[in-house]
Amino acid sequence: MRLVEHPLYKFDESMPIYNWMFPLQSELPVEHPAGSEAHRAFDLVDSSAVESRALYLHIPFCETICSFCPFVRGRYRTPDLIERYVAALVREIEVKARYGSLTSVPIGAIFVGGGTPSLLNPDQIRRLGEAINHHFDLSGLREFSFEFEVKSVTLEAVRALKEIGVTHGRFGVQTFDPAYREMFTLTSSVNQVRRAAAILGEELPFASFDLLYGMNGQSLEQLLYDLDEAIALGLDNVDIYPIDNVVTQRRLHRTFATRGMEPTSATAKLEMKILVAEYMRSACFEPHNGHGYVRAKTTRDGDFDTVSDAYCFHYHDHIYGYANRDLLGFGAGAVSIFDGFSVTNTASRERYVHDILDREDWEMVFSPQDPSSQQSRPVVMRLPYHGSLRKTRVSWRRVHPETLLNLARAIRSELVVDDGEELRLTRVGWYWYTELMYFLMPRREQAVLDDFIARKAGEPGRRIEDRRIVVDGSQSFIRVPS
Repeated sequence: MRLVEHPLYKFDESMPIYNWMFPLQSELPVEHPAGSEAHRAFDLVDSSAVESRALYLHIPFCETICSFCPFVRGRYRTPDLIERYVAALVREIEVKARYGSLTSVPIGAIFVGGGTPSLLNPDQIRRLGEAINHHFDLSGLREFSFEFEVKSVTLEAVRALKEIGVTHGRFGVQTFDPAYREMFTLTSSVNQVRRAAAILGEELPFASFDLLYGMNGQSLEQLLYDLDEAIALGLDNVDIYPIDNVVTQRRLHRTFATRGMEPTSATAKLEMKILVAEYMRSACFEPHNGHGYVRAKTTRDGDFDTVSDAYCFHYHDHIYGYANRDLLGFGAGAVSIFDGFSVTNTASRERYVHDILDREDWEMVFSPQDPSSQQSRPVVMRLPYHGSLRKTRVSWRRVHPETLLNLARAIRSELVVDDGEELRLTRVGWYWYTELMYFLMPRREQAVLDDFIARKAGEPGRRIEDRRIVVDGSQSFIRVPS
């Protein structure tokens, strides 16, 4: 990927995947000197410099498997499966709570994701809440998010969640277009989406939903229809992001191919992003991170800021944040990120439940980090994703030299501005936030991501867009001179 001299098209190719965690994870077995049990990896955690920690709990059950979803999940079959899984989650919380380095740091954000967490019954929700409250310091908690599938949004469930402190309800819409909803195997109706939005918007302080764009064959008219319907839901927060054909299920690729729907070009996806941003701004929604929009509380004269500070999704402020914030994950496939290493639980629900309930031990992937990784993370992730970076909060001498070199190049290319105290994205820089994350990574990390993309793209039946950016009009909605 190269920078190019152009007022709008800043790179010669785009990333076919819009978000990832940094540092990237290798696939190494758990091997360390602290003991034979896998969870002893947490003896290695140094929390002395950590200011805030996020908790993530993964609920990998769904009534139907959506074809666009890349996450660890499986079909819900019997209540007993979920009951045993919740028991395993509580046990994992108890085991990790034995490590003072994991419980001494105040929790700033909690996210319960999936899968479909809203399949849990009120009693299971309360038990998880009690375990978290008992073992962790929630005195500084700023956000407690819970994901819903719209058909399972009920007043009883939402009120049970409020009892354990949930503040944010999140649900997937993906699209309002009936043809794409069918291809995504979404089984809820648009009326059920509206009902869920009404309940969550009334019962919780914050409610948000996801919307996809750039699907194979999607027209600008279909995109604008989705944006109009999203705005009409009446909620203040919406995440709008491009479909990741690198990680969507291959059956969706087969569906697209059967219907003769070609992947949307990289250039067209970029221009769709620009259209989304400007259309949402015209409806008084400001971007608050790479793909999140918040409704402006007041109408302002003049232009909006590149990225608004009117709202912050604090969970992502830990994942894509400063070096003094980290993540502790629970559940099948859950990731924990610390200074020096990260660990990922086994993705197998059955193995996870069996190992924890029967042995209090479980399989993990242990990924050591380069010593500069944690200090480079604010530049690589926070600056592109959140749009700004306080320079005094970065230990610059410990940032990877390749990241520093590429940051200087991004500033010269007017993707980033430096006012002395803060680094900020320009408006054009924000359009390229995903490419900037890649560009600012050291070459070693880029190679890991390149290998992942190449392996996924090489799977039989998977078709992803060409990464090249073409600005002569042949792949572009906007005709721009070369």
